[in-house]
Amino acid sequence: MLWSVLYKEFLELKSDKGAIARLALQSIVYGLFFPTVMYLQLVGVLPMEIGDVVLTEAEKVTIVKHSLETFGPLLLPFFVSVMASLLVIPSIVQETESRTLERLLSLPLSWRNILFGKFLFYFAISLACAYIIVSIYFLLSSAIVEAFQPPDLGTYLLVLVPAVSFYTVSAGLFVSARARSVRSANVLGGFLTVGLFLLVFFLSWFAGVEPGRDIIVTFSLVLFVVGAKLIYLTAKVNPEKLLT
Repeated sequence: MLWSVLYKEFLELKSDKGAIARLALQSIVYGLFFPTVMYLQLVGVLPMEIGDVVLTEAEKVTIVKHSLETFGPLLLPFFVSVMASLLVIPSIVQETESRTLERLLSLPLSWRNILFGKFLFYFAISLACAYIIVSIYFLLSSAIVEAFQPPDLGTYLLVLVPAVSFYTVSAGLFVSARARSVRSANVLGGFLTVGLFLLVFFLSWFAGVEPGRDIIVTFSLVLFVVGAKLIYLTAKVNPEKLLT
C-alpha cells in the first residue's frame, strides 16, 4: 500500500503542468547563483573592492577562489533546503484543509503508510534537486577558477547532501502534520528548515569555519538524528485529530 501513496504523490506533481520543469529550472538557478556572482565580481561587472582599497587581479582571483571553495559549499545546504521545504511543508496540512486526507484514511491505508509514502517521495525529489544544485555549482566553479579544490567531495555528496534533504523533509512533514493552516505551516517550517541553514551559514561565515571532512560528518549526523526523531514524532500523531 506504500506504493499507492507514492504513485498518488507522483500523479499530483505530474498534474501540475510545468511543475517538474519549474523544479529543474529552480535547481539550475540555485546552482548558478553564487558562482555567477563571483564571476561577475572577478571580471569587474560587480564591485569587489571595499572603500578605497584597490585589489590587483591576483588578489581578486584569490578572493574568488577562496569564496567558491569555502563560503559557497556552506551556502548550498540553504538552497537545497529551500527547494525541499517549498514542496514538503504544505503536503499534509493542504490535504487536511481540502479533506483529501480524510478520503485517504477511509481506504485500507494506515497513517504510517501515508506518512512514509510522502516521506520517500519528497526525499527522492528533494535529493534529485539537491544533486542538480550541487553538481552545477561545482562544475561552474571549476570553470571559473583554476585548481578549484572543493571540500571532501565524496563526503559532501554522499553524506551532507542526503542529510540536508532528510532533515528538511522530516521537519517539513512534522510541521505540516501539526499546523492549523498552510500559512502557519510555511512560517514555522521556514524557521525549522530554511532559517536554520541560513543561520548556520552566517555563523560559519563569521567564525571562519571551513567545510572539512570532520565538520561535514558531524553536522550530517546531527541532521540525521534530529530528522529521524521528527519523523518518529510525526508517525505517532493521531490522524483523527488532524481531521478535526
